[in-house]
Amino acid sequence: MRKSRRLLGATFLLLATMITGHCSDNGRGLHKQLYVVPAPGKVAVDGRLDEWDLSGMIEMFVVQATRATQSAKFAAMYDSEALYLGAEVNDPTPMMNMQDPAVNPERGWDADSCQFRLTTDPAVGYPILDESAWKYSGKKESDRRDDIVHLTLWHYTATAEPQLHMLLGMTYREPPNAPRGMVPPDQYEAKYLKREDGRGYTFEYRIPWRTLNAKAPLKAGDIVAGTVQFNWSRPDGQHTAGGSAWAYDVLRAPGFPFQSTACWGKLIFHPSGKVDRKLVEEGVPPDRPLPLEFAYELPEDAECTIQLFNDKNENVRILVAQQQRMGGRNVERWDGCDDSGNILPEGTYRWRGIYHQPIRAEYRFSVHNSGNPPYPTADGKGGWGGDHGVPQTVCAFDEGILMAWDSSEYGWDVIRTDFEGRKQWGCSYDATHMATDGETVFSAGGHGFTRSPHIQLMTVKEARPRQLGGKGELAAPPGGDDSSNRVTGLACDKGILYASYGARNLVAKFDTRDGSLISSWDVPQPGRLAVMSDGRVSVISGGKVLILREGKVDGSIAEHLDEPVGIACCDGEIFVANRGKLMNVSVFKETDCSYIRSIGREGGRPPKGRYDPSGMFMPGGIAVDKAGQLWVAEVADAPKRISCWDAKTGAFKKEFFGGCDYFAYGYIDPAKPDEILVHNVLWKIDWKTFGVAPVTTVWRKTEPAMIPYLGSGAYSASPKIITAANGRQYMYGNNYAHFSALFYREGDIFKPVMSKIHVGYDYIGPAGIPFMDEDREKYPQGQYFWQDQNGDCCVQPEEITPLKGTPLERFDIAWVFPDLSVLLSCGYILKPVSVEAGIPKYDLAKAEKYSLPVKYSTVPGEDGGIFTYEPSKTGLSLARWDRDGRMLWGYNGIPSWPESLNLGVTGPGKLWGMTQCMGKAGDFLVFQTYFGPNHIFRADGIYVG
Repeated sequence: MRKSRRLLGATFLLLATMITGHCSDNGRGLHKQLYVVPAPGKVAVDGRLDEWDLSGMIEMFVVQATRATQSAKFAAMYDSEALYLGAEVNDPTPMMNMQDPAVNPERGWDADSCQFRLTTDPAVGYPILDESAWKYSGKKESDRRDDIVHLTLWHYTATAEPQLHMLLGMTYREPPNAPRGMVPPDQYEAKYLKREDGRGYTFEYRIPWRTLNAKAPLKAGDIVAGTVQFNWSRPDGQHTAGGSAWAYDVLRAPGFPFQSTACWGKLIFHPSGKVDRKLVEEGVPPDRPLPLEFAYELPEDAECTIQLFNDKNENVRILVAQQQRMGGRNVERWDGCDDSGNILPEGTYRWRGIYHQPIRAEYRFSVHNSGNPPYPTADGKGGWGGDHGVPQTVCAFDEGILMAWDSSEYGWDVIRTDFEGRKQWGCSYDATHMATDGETVFSAGGHGFTRSPHIQLMTVKEARPRQLGGKGELAAPPGGDDSSNRVTGLACDKGILYASYGARNLVAKFDTRDGSLISSWDVPQPGRLAVMSDGRVSVISGGKVLILREGKVDGSIAEHLDEPVGIACCDGEIFVANRGKLMNVSVFKETDCSYIRSIGREGGRPPKGRYDPSGMFMPGGIAVDKAGQLWVAEVADAPKRISCWDAKTGAFKKEFFGGCDYFAYGYIDPAKPDEILVHNVLWKIDWKTFGVAPVTTVWRKTEPAMIPYLGSGAYSASPKIITAANGRQYMYGNNYAHFSALFYREGDIFKPVMSKIHVGYDYIGPAGIPFMDEDREKYPQGQYFWQDQNGDCCVQPEEITPLKGTPLERFDIAWVFPDLSVLLSCGYILKPVSVEAGIPKYDLAKAEKYSLPVKYSTVPGEDGGIFTYEPSKTGLSLARWDRDGRMLWGYNGIPSWPESLNLGVTGPGKLWGMTQCMGKAGDFLVFQTYFGPNHIFRADGIYVG
């Protein structure tokens, strides 16, 4: 940042005034209620809304800046026979939704769409606070709520037909009258009309109460829970444009409406039409005048931030946030409100600010992400794999490679690349097994958000779901259930798809033209399989490889195998991936099954310690492409890797990493700026070329009672690495809710020396330490302190101390000082009683109350003071304290990310959803947000941008 200067501040007296409004940039969640009015008469469903009573219509949008292109006005009516839903939508690419209702009806929301949720039984009352998707997690059969109805409305672009998808309860069950959730067209009426200027559309739906399975029609005076959401698509209609293209409304509180009814607003069935707009807009802040102003001089054109502070030096309003201003005299006008829209009380306030040349971000490198570029791009070629899952399998075809991960919330579960690993497209269908005939991708498995036991279908060209023979997925042969029908292998050749069903001892053959079942073979415990050059099928079976000719055993391989998990055939050779002690790929002749060679270092890459690219770790699905390259999906984290080898010589060629975890995070030890910790891997940074390469996997749990490695995301793990005063490196952070640990470096490995162990059978699950999880009477729910006493990094009964009922019960490591004193989130500090060979020892009895505040995110300052941050909707959130505990400056009312879900898109000065401090560099602190942007503050409390 150049020319960073403080503006000449000013102090002025704010007197109480008759200011009655607040201008909000946010257009989401403005209404707590929707008035449903009586239909004025017979309504022709033609998409025009000219016969409607629109007095109850409400408007929702994301932010003011996109209001003209992304906003919707929504209305509802009723009569004794039906519910009517209508909308006027601004949209630059109107009615774009390529989610095929015959293939993936559950994805209808994922492009231009409207989602409307309601309860159809007024007797249950309002609000409904106890219904959530989590309530029935693992016990779906206990959900009997048929009055909770989820509707998704969209116009399927390919056929130009309106669609209606309906599910029941918070487990999203299919109603009896809507197979796969799709309501048949004869059970409702709907029409969409594109606006003449091509910049929007209208729709109307007439949905009979009997279609909604209502016990009785809702009538005048009824009040029920409900909510509405509009989604805007990318131009291609394949997906929504993300969170900045979702507008939701009719909410009583922040939250995700699809997860919980507790946030749903109120649907009021009004007895008469022409509702008073004061009732409709009740609680919606009107636009307000800007009666207050002040002037200042700038010596040059600059980016500027100006803030208002009260007499406690607390920020009450960011008046100008990183905005361009001209040199010379400037005048700012404002409404007398704080950042939350509340009128400020009488008092003395001081404005302060800075100006500087524009702040620019320059991309340097990305770690653990092999996308080129690593971020999403409009052409779909940017970014890399799944966040939650790890690589599972690969599949080669004439024009490239398909790679699959088993789960993602953000990112891509299946991507297509060329033979150099350059991404061509990505989609969100997680998979464990894949095969293709060059036109259709057949995928199955995955443990994330797909969950279907059937074989999924999509196009190779652009990852669009498709049908074969009128079917959007291929079911297993009759006779099994969802568990036994889990696919354990897929292969495709010459118009035939082979599918293994290990639990049923079955291999099925499907016709790839229409998806019809051709036949099935009895095969013991079949796993992954591949088609050989002569048409025979090689299949992993019970730790061996069987060679099948039309289902009959025609050979086998039993030697040079060790827990075989992946198989491929190419140019007369069989490649088998081993996950046992060999941890490599064995190669055999197709003709006589004789062993030829191995690919990858025998024993593989070590699970922790020095990174060796010539070794595989936990190989899974494999494939050989037409260029003679062997691709191996390695089913592990730290790092997530897909490796590529010369199939003939066995030489290692290249590797691909990622995708990064949910809320990806990295940390650089200031004493070693050429290393960065990401995904429990220490990477080397070349600051001249901006290249990064893995150096060591810092830790991995290899024994049942070991402390696991730290979580890799910033949201609740935040691993950090420091060089202490003794010159040794240490690592600390959380493994989400179960562990908060300190590690010391020994060679290339960081070993755990002490940790919190959180056992929470009923709320966060077992801790993963067998002797504790298996004896709930001796180790009840709560937190325990562990300190290694014998150097084995494993937990033993004599090494743990219960924390329940002690001041240290909230034991999370907030900070580690250079002398290895550990600051805890409960406000205590543990100082080492000894440090031998770099290993600190702590005595809980000597824990001291820390003299300064400790919050969710805490960063001590060089002057003995401290910076603290903890989200609070109304109270103190961000502050700096001096060494005597006096607050030097503060920010109030920065809501947490769940409390921010109804707020607008974040940007300069919009601090909602901040999660934690990334660190302090010189006079600057940087804070992450749940929604993506990072906020920069100066150490003196001024917001920068």
